[in-house]
Amino acid sequence: MKKTETETKTNRFTTVKTGYARAAVLLLAINFCLTGYVVYAMNNTMQDQIDNVTGAAEAQSPAADAKTEDQAE
Repeated sequence: MKKTETETKTNRFTTVKTGYARAAVLLLAINFCLTGYVVYAMNNTMQDQIDNVTGAAEAQSPAADAKTEDQAE
């Protein structure tokens, strides 16, 4: 009898209820999705800012070139 009591005690510590395990996996999946969305949104925001800065510099360059050509004539 002592052997079965010992086995029961050790098994009780290593046993995980499936409901808790499913909830943990679900939370991990939600966390993964939200993290991916945040990274995607931040990347788009940063790219828009970079495009605005480089776009402004590129837009000024042709205008500056046209002024230089007008002054040369």
